[in-house]
Amino acid sequence: MVAVAQKTNVAARKRGRKCVEPKTLTRVFRTHQSENRLIKSESLASVPDAAKVKVENLYDYLDRRVRKTVSSGYSGGVYTTTNVTTYIWDGMNVIAEMSDAGYTNWYTYGLDVSGTLQAAGGVGGALAMTRDTGSATNTYRYCFDGNGNVVNLVDASDGSIAATYEYSPFGQLIRSTGTMADDNPVRWSTKHIDDETGLVMYEFRPHSPELGRFIQRDPIEEEGGLNLFAFVQNEPISWVDSDGSVRLRIPRDPGILPWPRPRLPRPRLPRLPRPRAAFCRWLSGQIRRFCPSSQDRRAWDRFVSRSGSDINLTEGERCAAFSPVHKTTWTS
Repeated sequence: MVAVAQKTNVAARKRGRKCVEPKTLTRVFRTHQSENRLIKSESLASVPDAAKVKVENLYDYLDRRVRKTVSSGYSGGVYTTTNVTTYIWDGMNVIAEMSDAGYTNWYTYGLDVSGTLQAAGGVGGALAMTRDTGSATNTYRYCFDGNGNVVNLVDASDGSIAATYEYSPFGQLIRSTGTMADDNPVRWSTKHIDDETGLVMYEFRPHSPELGRFIQRDPIEEEGGLNLFAFVQNEPISWVDSDGSVRLRIPRDPGILPWPRPRLPRPRLPRLPRPRAAFCRWLSGQIRRFCPSSQDRRAWDRFVSRSGSDINLTEGERCAAFSPVHKTTWTS
């Protein structure tokens, strides 16, 4: 399990920002059901009791997680439930997140990186989050990079930046700042991140940014590549994963013109002259010269006449085409 504790650089704290160092991996026991769904993540016995956490997931018939139960406070072999979060879906996009901690997040979506509503699984398509804590309701707008990752969260009331994120190529959180940095669960690839486990919860299988790969096999098996656990075939700069099973190439910005390709001069080949009738007649004579019998010579003459060619040899031309040794007058 990925430890929840995050180290803070002292020098960065003095400058008013928090630098999140890479999280350390702690051993965890994960339980999957027969349909390869992650239903439970629990710390091993070697982890201290104060740091033990258990996360249980409940799914619907479309493999969408509809409930997450977080338990901690391990004592005497029993966990204490600390939070239960319920998710409401519209297709493959989470539109509502209701927590027992006393808040509800409502999400508004637009076009994702594919230019449609959900063809890319909503990657880069979240427009705003409305957070209702019971006493106050605030709206925040998302800002993305070219891969559909949330990099800024802007407060819609005054335009101030409420959260800023920086990631590694495989989604590991490098730096986060702002008052809403921890309260916003939608970050890498516009997917929900579980802070208890550090996993990016794609719809069909979780992704571990620390490991740089998925923790479950590809649901489409070898059709997605020979490595069943690879994340977008180890090309996260040029590709995005829509739901944990399909990788999509990031479309090129239409405002960027392609790099001009050099125009190489075409080589001009010399035109070969067409063979003249005299040469054709000479060639026919050479071929006729090697005919062993008069019958073969007559067959060759018939072939030349039927082909529509102008190879018609006179007696003098036949004799002129032969060498002095074989100069003979042919009678056909």
